[in-house]
Amino acid sequence: MEAYDLNGKTLIPFATSGGSGLGDSGRNMAALTPGAKVAEGRRFTASVNGKELSEWAAQKMPV
Repeated sequence: MEAYDLNGKTLIPFATSGGSGLGDSGRNMAALTPGAKVAEGRRFTASVNGKELSEWAAQKMPV
């Protein structure tokens, strides 16, 4: 992540998993990308569908 210019960008961490959460992912992303905003992320179950992901992402996007 540190190889890209993410200044002024909004990052939204997400993952699919059968059990483990995001842990410190958001905090780690913020440390690697000064100048970017890291929004609260979410862990989805492994069976999440594309529609659910799209709807969630649309709600998280800044206007």
